[in-house]
Amino acid sequence: MSALPEEYFKHETAIVEDGAEIGRGSKIWHHAHIRTGSKIGSDCNIGKNCYVDKGAVIGSRVKLQNNVSVWHGVKIEDEVFIGPGVTLTNDLYPRAFIWDDARVATTLIKKGASVGANSTILCGNRVIGEYAMVGAGSVVTKDVPPHGLVVGNPARLIGHVCKCGMTLKEKTTSGAYKCSSCGAEIRTDGSDSKPKMVYIASPVIGEKEQALVREVLQSGMLAQGPKVAAFEQKFAELCGAKFAVAVNSGTAALHCCNYALGIKPGDEVITVSFTFVATANSIIMQGARPVFVDVREDTFNIDPKKIEAAITPKTKAILAVDLYGQPADYDAIHKIAKKHNLKVIEDAAQSVFAEYKGKKAGNLTDIAGFSFYATKNLITGEGGMITTNNEEMAELCRRFRHHGQSEKTRYEYFDLGYNYRMTDLSAAIGLVQMERISELTEQRQKNAEIITSGLKNVKGIITPITPPGLVPVYHQYTVRVTKDYPMSRDQLAAYLKENGFGCGVYYPKPLHMHPHFINMGYKEGDFPVSERLAKEVLSLPVHPKLTRDELDKLIRLIKEAK
Repeated sequence: MSALPEEYFKHETAIVEDGAEIGRGSKIWHHAHIRTGSKIGSDCNIGKNCYVDKGAVIGSRVKLQNNVSVWHGVKIEDEVFIGPGVTLTNDLYPRAFIWDDARVATTLIKKGASVGANSTILCGNRVIGEYAMVGAGSVVTKDVPPHGLVVGNPARLIGHVCKCGMTLKEKTTSGAYKCSSCGAEIRTDGSDSKPKMVYIASPVIGEKEQALVREVLQSGMLAQGPKVAAFEQKFAELCGAKFAVAVNSGTAALHCCNYALGIKPGDEVITVSFTFVATANSIIMQGARPVFVDVREDTFNIDPKKIEAAITPKTKAILAVDLYGQPADYDAIHKIAKKHNLKVIEDAAQSVFAEYKGKKAGNLTDIAGFSFYATKNLITGEGGMITTNNEEMAELCRRFRHHGQSEKTRYEYFDLGYNYRMTDLSAAIGLVQMERISELTEQRQKNAEIITSGLKNVKGIITPITPPGLVPVYHQYTVRVTKDYPMSRDQLAAYLKENGFGCGVYYPKPLHMHPHFINMGYKEGDFPVSERLAKEVLSLPVHPKLTRDELDKLIRLIKEAK
């Protein structure tokens, strides 16, 4: 759709015919002539004395320098550079006295390519490949491969160039070129012109996990058995808690926590909207109502100053979330809970091995729920754990995970329960993971320190903060991308992905803006801090498998973005 004249710039000497389509932000300079039926994308720069013929197509963010003619039959994709005086032909057999559209031969210049000054591209259904480079004064008589570097008359291939413009020299063992500047790996056939992807999560599974899983398979005891019992014991020791009860997911763990506290229909539990849905759903699953409060802007966790205003006679508990692996402000939370005789649940799904003033996550509240999903810091594929120092609560959780029956007396059902049991296969993975949780956590923390140091002076990027006495475990390393950064959050995410780095948005919309919570009476505007954070947060790779080169490249990409 063509922009309105006021949405692009046209010099007073330029001619733009009716019917030409020009995108927003484009600039048409002195004496340029844009014919009817031509198409120019957004944010282009069309230099002095340029001519764009009817039917010619130019993508977005294209730069045509002075004295370039783009004839019909020529298509230029996004982000192409065309130097001054370049000739783009379209007639296979040019004669002054013969003209026949059937003789037009197309030229396609693909995304990111550069054509140097005074070059000539002879038509013939010609293709200039993605990110190719044509040297100044060259005469191109055949296709140029992706990333190809050609020079001369006729132009010949003398090498290859990276997307960033650097000449490619070093080859990897796989036969791809590796850019010495940006680290991208590129195959000369164009089959892999994108850098190797660094994912936001990369589970660490080794031979020891596989060996213990094989042992379980060979034992014949696949469901809940001795490996689960051993995992529970070791996990309780890890957290410094008296009891641990293994279940098959983090959601099941939080459901058990609410059940063990006696949460029932008509009750209210205070929690946050800026979290994964399982936090609030676990309350609803007991027939109770989640009462949302806002979070602190600096830590992303529940704001204790907002809690008391949300307390009613129906309030029974506070469910705090250790978002991204950093514990909430439990001293302040417990002070309020004690004053109002409330219980406290810790959603520790992301905070295994984190510390709050010398105590481990899982030993900070009346009861806590963990997740061991495949992307967590400690994994079992799927799985969860409840920790508590209360023996009665632990027993209630054991019943609840096993259809309401005591594991001491089979087929006697004390209450409603579910099949939330963990398998020995999952516990086997967890047992080995626990042997290296200290090492893996330390590597995450080191990676986080490198990223924080590298981004500390980048305007518009706010790195995570850690209050005194807390030791976060960086399940996610989450920055805020503010309006002072040259890209929006979503643009930065796309830019990083294009350059080989996966990232995530946790979470793009607070819970109170989703349908089943809107039906409870919540609406947009209720929790402004949560809503603002949802528009700014971006989680970057921080997992233990990252190399220093990958971390440095990630930092450089964010610093150099424009």
